[in-house]
Amino acid sequence: MATSTIRKAIGAVKDQTSISIAKVAGNIAPDLEVLVVKVTSHDEDPADERYFREIINLTFHSRGYVSACVATVSRRLSKTHDWIVAIKALMLVHRLLVDGHPSFEEEIVYATRRGMRVLNMSDFRDEAHSHSWDHAAFVRFYAMYLDEKVEFAFSEQKLKAIERKFDEGYDGFGPREHRDDFDYGMPKRSRAYGDLNGQRGWQRIADCVKGFDMYVSAAKMIDELVGFMVGVGI
Repeated sequence: MATSTIRKAIGAVKDQTSISIAKVAGNIAPDLEVLVVKVTSHDEDPADERYFREIINLTFHSRGYVSACVATVSRRLSKTHDWIVAIKALMLVHRLLVDGHPSFEEEIVYATRRGMRVLNMSDFRDEAHSHSWDHAAFVRFYAMYLDEKVEFAFSEQKLKAIERKFDEGYDGFGPREHRDDFDYGMPKRSRAYGDLNGQRGWQRIADCVKGFDMYVSAAKMIDELVGFMVGVGI
């Protein structure tokens, strides 16, 4: 029996075992875990689109499912030594960031801060295929790009929240619409300028600079990722 055939058979057994464990383990979302395994199977064929849609539908209406999905994908990524499974898992993360619930970025950031290695694939090595260094390198690079994308989106959300509060008038003195133009002896325009010179103002500026730097870094990474994909023929 050819090595590739044996590898495919072993991969199929691993997938079926993972599905069986998910069904009987009694976790929060066994149906979601089963779908994640199906989307990130060991076979080289692309995942069925209907599985992606089912995962998106399950997570879009429940924050609990969002957390469970992040934990399941993180566990799948941390345990695999197969570049096919890793890339499929990263593609699922990418799809959820684009089409999934808006809280996915936040959940990934918080999970990472709690110690979960969601997109940290810096030490990934493929042990299932021979001559797969280029695919393993792509996995590490793809994960790094998604990590930058998540951090940028999360920072952008924080900035928008700060700007929204400032526009609504919450500058420490209560809503502006309840005050006169010259209350506290300072015009609104001047008071806003004073806010920008205060601690919170400098924090806004620092957040803007950080967000811009992350955007530049992500844009550069995209260019390098495209170049790498073309170079290795992926």
